[in-house]
Amino acid sequence: RAFRGDQGFLHGAVIDFNRPNPIRGRGFAIFLHANGGGATAGCVSIGVKKMKSLLRWLDPAKSPTIVIGRASWLKGPSR
Repeated sequence: RAFRGDQGFLHGAVIDFNRPNPIRGRGFAIFLHANGGGATAGCVSIGVKKMKSLLRWLDPAKSPTIVIGRASWLKGPSR
């Protein structure tokens, strides 16, 4: 059930940030959810189709890593 009444929170996951021993002032967890039609309050949002696909792929038993940043950062140094 969506807790805000829009489509953005029907599908989501928690990015395990600053847990389990949180450092004061760094926030607590980051939510990854489908676009809800507006800005987020520190969350990460993607399209509904991509979110559904991601949720099917995620397997907590495999300790997945979600990187937040620009795609160019994953390509390594420029040559």
